[in-house]
Amino acid sequence: MTEFLARQERLASVGSTNDVVRGWLADGTPEVCLAVADEQTAGRGRAGRTWVAPPGKALLLSLGFRPSWLEPERTWRLAATVALAMADAAEEAAGLADGAIRLKWPNDLVVELEGTSSHDDVRK
Repeated sequence: MTEFLARQERLASVGSTNDVVRGWLADGTPEVCLAVADEQTAGRGRAGRTWVAPPGKALLLSLGFRPSWLEPERTWRLAATVALAMADAAEEAAGLADGAIRLKWPNDLVVELEGTSSHDDVRK
């Protein structure tokens, strides 16, 4: 574990990586913590939507911050900055063209490969 991360775990299957990280932060884990899962069975989206991600079909992670150094009304900027940086890094790591990965607000990165559409994902 690096000094940057106070806690990180890789989990085989979870309901929601967000719930895992939220629990750690509630229990007092300092920022920054990271939960990565191979499968997510009870993800939640906007407007009460649910979604699942079967093993091997998505990169599932939640990164938890408790930024005491940032004013609460500006914390959304941290999430947006991290999401855009992750998209850029993922494009570079995967050898994809700039803009191949898009941000689906507020925190999802979406890759549409040739021959697929946004309707081909595993969301319900």
